[in-house]
Amino acid sequence: MGTVKEDALLFRLGYFSESEQKLLQSTGAGDICSRFFDAQGNICSEEINNRTIGIELEDLRRKDKSILVAGGQRKTDAIRAALIGRYANILVTDQYTAQALLN
Repeated sequence: MGTVKEDALLFRLGYFSESEQKLLQSTGAGDICSRFFDAQGNICSEEINNRTIGIELEDLRRKDKSILVAGGQRKTDAIRAALIGRYANILVTDQYTAQALLN
């Protein structure tokens, strides 16, 4: 579970152009397996998604068990969006993040 904040690992590693990073930051909530999604759980950029190697988010929806392990205030929006998108059916988190998600 990644975020779209300035210091996100994929941004710091330079995988995206400046314009792609701005697009992901302006429309995205987070990423799972380097696949970026918005607050409603929809893919942010089909172009970026199509060149990403790894499990498709749609495939995560079909798994019997799809476990998301994440926590912290910085990731609350991303976790919420992943749950809305139904990319995980099990969440392991801390009590403060759980409370923030419930509020």
